[in-house]
Amino acid sequence: MSNSRDPGADAPETVHAHDPSSSSTPAEPATADVETLFAEPAPDADAAPASASGPTTPDHQPGEPVEPDQAPDPEPSAPPEQPIPDDEPVVARSYRSSRDEAPVDDLMAIPLPESFDGFALPDALREAITANGWTKPTRVQVVTFDPISAGRDVLVQSQTGTGKTGAFCLPWLASRFESGDAAETGVQMITLVPTRELAKQVCDELVRLAHNTRVVPLPVYGGTAMQPQLNALRTGVHAVVGTPGRVLDHIRRRSLDLSRVRMVVLDEADEMLSMGFLEDIHAILDACPKDRQTTLFSATVPSAVERIARRYMRQPISLKLSGDAIAAAEIHHAYYSCTSAVKTRDLLDVIAAEEPTIGLVFCNTREEVNMVSSVLQREGFAAEPLSSDLTQTARERVIGWMREGRLRFLVATDVASRGIDISHISHVINYSFPENAESYVHRTGRTGRAGRPGQAISLISPSELGNFYYLKLQYPTIAFSERHLPPAEDLQATRTEIKLDHVSSLFPELVSPEWTLLARNLMKDPRGERVIAFLLNEAMAKQPRRTSLLESEGVGGDAGSVGEGDRAGFRDRNRGRSDRSGGGGGGGREQGRFGRGSRGPAGEHRGRDDQRAGGEHR
Repeated sequence: MSNSRDPGADAPETVHAHDPSSSSTPAEPATADVETLFAEPAPDADAAPASASGPTTPDHQPGEPVEPDQAPDPEPSAPPEQPIPDDEPVVARSYRSSRDEAPVDDLMAIPLPESFDGFALPDALREAITANGWTKPTRVQVVTFDPISAGRDVLVQSQTGTGKTGAFCLPWLASRFESGDAAETGVQMITLVPTRELAKQVCDELVRLAHNTRVVPLPVYGGTAMQPQLNALRTGVHAVVGTPGRVLDHIRRRSLDLSRVRMVVLDEADEMLSMGFLEDIHAILDACPKDRQTTLFSATVPSAVERIARRYMRQPISLKLSGDAIAAAEIHHAYYSCTSAVKTRDLLDVIAAEEPTIGLVFCNTREEVNMVSSVLQREGFAAEPLSSDLTQTARERVIGWMREGRLRFLVATDVASRGIDISHISHVINYSFPENAESYVHRTGRTGRAGRPGQAISLISPSELGNFYYLKLQYPTIAFSERHLPPAEDLQATRTEIKLDHVSSLFPELVSPEWTLLARNLMKDPRGERVIAFLLNEAMAKQPRRTSLLESEGVGGDAGSVGEGDRAGFRDRNRGRSDRSGGGGGGGREQGRFGRGSRGPAGEHRGRDDQRAGGEHR
């Protein structure tokens, strides 16, 4: 990978897709939709895209007139494309598929290798992969390794939790060994992510992969003190993983120099744009070298992501691994029609019917989050709210409890849940149906990970039918099944079993034989039912109700995690704005229903402070 030449020149001849019958003049960068290949790469390493002002030379900038004596010699035509042998490694075939913009079905049909043996990796990376517990590559890693290694710009539409971190980290780390960059100093790769949690996760993964190398990664995000980051940047780092706001702060302080960056990664690009980071992303990309390599990963590709790709990416390869193929085999989508005036009662009935092991419950507002979590706690469930009211310390504590299995339910808004990566979630429950299709994609993508089955359950009230039907039009391949609650007596029996388990856990001590004998006789006596009910009522009244673990540990209102330069964002968070799904204050919330410009230009700037409250403090 090199800064000074067209990345398309690094493509191996065996996978060159140039048409030999075409003109020898390099192709213009196309502006077609990102679901197609933008343009073929230049057929020669020294060729550059032609401009309206004429060809270019190594000392000539596009758009400037070319003197007659500067005109370059005609370039020879590219050699004819050679067929790929049947015994060629699957990695090379995946590169061919991506170059030819294979349909989703073809990309999804590419056989996955059983190991990383087909990847051109140095021994140090192979040892790190083994130590990391990776045995076989994921699909996104297979189809992206060759083009990223060849220096091509790549736009990947792929769900979260599919191994994207390895998809861009492995080629970059391998290229540093191959090109002799291992001893170079300065920031050479920058990865932008929407939230602090995701920045930490990606950086931790990079640290593990780079364990046997000299690469020094650094997470850069708000909600923490600035000084440790400044000290690390002065000492020297090779890779920065950060949120746009804090990265831009460092650029403006001149503590972060991007002049040596060779690869830029935009991870979960649609989420960053929906959170209002468009202007920050523009500023950061403009501060990077023009000849850098850019890779973009996104679960959905709305028009705003298309515009980013067209403006900042050079002849990118488009790999579509989600979108219409979003209905992964591991996720079962179902819905319940809710007609009750009290929707929380419907939620409890659905929980009794579905019996989720670990559930993530989504609401559209902070008020709903607090109400639903309180109801679940009152019913004896280990549940915690996750909204933008929480400080960074509290957020990390709650997410840690969820990973450890101390919580059964996490109740969250879309904004507050961004960046959560918990692989063992059995159910995603939409208590409030999302107000845009992209939010449904991101919500349900948090279950069914790592080959585990997952359930995506939606509670649909009459007022939400419009959004639900529009989602079905947007994603016709999602097979929704309507489910009905069991008969009332079955639900009551399930609730009784749940309460019995709860009561049994409260009284683990052994009871004397005398009281055990009395209880056995009471169950046979007609008067026993009233006596047992009275005793249960008295005993339960003396038991403290299950409360929030945050309240019991006194970390819910702690502002101590807000570091230098972050105070303004923390104050903004507490102004009582609505924390709606994808909406905010200031410029007005998202334009409501599906299909009404929810992610268009107006949505890119709306409510930036409110969006950052759930994901980042400046």
